[in-house]
Amino acid sequence: KELKSFGIELIDVIDPFASSDEVFEEYGFHLTEKPEGKYDAVIVTVNHTSFLDLTLNDFKSILNEKGILADVKGVYRKSETFSNNYFSYWSL
Repeated sequence: KELKSFGIELIDVIDPFASSDEVFEEYGFHLTEKPEGKYDAVIVTVNHTSFLDLTLNDFKSILNEKGILADVKGVYRKSETFSNNYFSYWSL
């Protein structure tokens, strides 16, 4: 709801450990199984082990050039591979 309040229309939420039906009951939307194209921003909010293995190339494949990777948990903060000129990396 917060992202939509800023005019962001297309939002995909991916969590391999959550139930899409339970998310729908609680929040009113279904989870997406996998990324479906190029995004202007990707926000990583959980540190699931399946996300920890993602590489610079994985994010390049789903982010538009000059996109933003926002790493809320800071799981990639110490990874030098995220210093690049393709997308911006933000961490809390």
